[in-house]
Amino acid sequence: MLALGDVICQTMIEKRQFDWMRLARFSAMGAVLGPVIQVIYTVMERKIGTKVTPINTVKKVSIAIRFIKNVAVDQLLCSPVLLATFMTCIGLMEGRSLAEVKEKLRASYLDILIANYKVWPLVQMVNFAFMPLNYRVLFLQGVAVGWNTFLSWKMHQEPLKKE
Repeated sequence: MLALGDVICQTMIEKRQFDWMRLARFSAMGAVLGPVIQVIYTVMERKIGTKVTPINTVKKVSIAIRFIKNVAVDQLLCSPVLLATFMTCIGLMEGRSLAEVKEKLRASYLDILIANYKVWPLVQMVNFAFMPLNYRVLFLQGVAVGWNTFLSWKMHQEPLKKE
């Protein structure tokens, strides 16, 4: 889905000469991040619990608290780390120096993280509330096509100068 987002960005938003290496970098990141995200959700399922079986008011309150915990863990711990890792890996795969990658993080990380917080908490509430564990990554990847298009655009919106 990262690759699809990049294809949409390059062809429909940027309308530029297609960069196959850029697509390869996004594809490689997607191949790594998909399984990592599945592991994270499996661990959260075991450690925090997200079974949706509200039988009475007490269980409903308990489940609501679990959803909030899951979304909080995802958004406050996983998202910032995965976003920084993604941006760093893409920059390094593009041949950027560590200084250039740090500058890109300084210039764009906060904007992207804020955009993340505008999209993903609601998506994750739906995901944890209604999706069985085995469909969570698939559901997220459906939503992620649009998000990945934004990421591709944001990562290449302000090209860094080679030193």
